[in-house]
Amino acid sequence: MSRMCEQLVAAARYLEAQGMSVQQLRALHHPQKQPETFASTYGYFGKYDELGAKNRLYAERLIFVSDEHRKGSGGIASLVHSALIKWPL
Repeated sequence: MSRMCEQLVAAARYLEAQGMSVQQLRALHHPQKQPETFASTYGYFGKYDELGAKNRLYAERLIFVSDEHRKGSGGIASLVHSALIKWPL
């Protein structure tokens, strides 16, 4: 698993434990036919070494929210909003 995939999975696990909703997780992910869940994030990114452009942006958003939340820079909702401004869908 690549370093970025490892960071993405760790960020998702942290945010789920901190109470991030599935809706908030989905807001960070690119639109797709099947809605994103924490389980699908762990399963998909837990086995891949390379990220395409869309998934790289998802990783950037999720890692940003996790890192900033750990620093106490805001609540999850406001950090999701900030991530979407910094890396638009």
